[in-house]
Amino acid sequence: MPNVVLFFRLKKPGKKRTVNFIGLMNNFNSITIGIMQGRLSSIQNGRLQFFPADWEVEFTLAKEIGFETIEWFFDRKSDALNPLDDIWGNPEIVKKIKAASRIVPTTSMDTDQSLLYGDQAGKSVDRLGRLMNLSAGIIGTFNVAILEDSRVNNASELVELKNNLHPLIKVAEGNDQRIALETEMPSAILADLIKGFDSPAIGVCYDIGNCTSFGFDCPSDIRLLSNLIFEVHAKDRKIGSSQSVYLGTGDADFETCFKALKDVGFKGNLILQTWRSDDYLADAKGQLEFVKGILRKIY
Repeated sequence: MPNVVLFFRLKKPGKKRTVNFIGLMNNFNSITIGIMQGRLSSIQNGRLQFFPADWEVEFTLAKEIGFETIEWFFDRKSDALNPLDDIWGNPEIVKKIKAASRIVPTTSMDTDQSLLYGDQAGKSVDRLGRLMNLSAGIIGTFNVAILEDSRVNNASELVELKNNLHPLIKVAEGNDQRIALETEMPSAILADLIKGFDSPAIGVCYDIGNCTSFGFDCPSDIRLLSNLIFEVHAKDRKIGSSQSVYLGTGDADFETCFKALKDVGFKGNLILQTWRSDDYLADAKGQLEFVKGILRKIY
């Protein structure tokens, strides 16, 4: 199965979730460079991430700019779209996705319910399990973000997280899929958590910008997590800030991070989840060239 990724953001009730696409490999040790969906469209209602109505246009734009994959954002806030039924429950659209310009979809889903807490947890597990089954053979990796309001704060929440992940890991194993956790946990704790499941179906989505803002030593994290890393998000932030900035203007040390990725033999998606202005296509091109320039030096 292609190395496809679903980003599934976990939030407390009243918060949100996230999808993605893969194309031809480049020469950077089989790293596939992509961009988050919506970054190639005009900002919608002041929102940075959304599911554009003309989503197919972004496939063409991505290829023209030089991206190899789009991380597709399924938007639960869109009145006109129920991504679970309207996309993955629609055989004609799924056929289109599979055929789209040799690009295979990955997915992020926006949700107002949490996988971790309260009465809605069971519904969230059921929904993600259904999506995994509907997309079996198309989507290979589901990135689950346990960040900000949905971060793990104590031992009891960690137990609840483990309990809710177990049935999803079983689904992933049965479908030849994977789950990648994107968290605020220190790398040693995260590695212990993942190894505790004793399954190749669960690993890490490592976000360089987020981890920089938390003050983590990203190259050391990458080396410690090593082959547990299924996917990497490239964004840039200042230490202590949740505001993304143009790549290369924050505190993220991309050169040492990419060297660490090479050292651990990372092969997977490198997704630009980057800052953007009204001139979003120029921003996408410029930041793609920034990333490729560093990779060319290393590889």
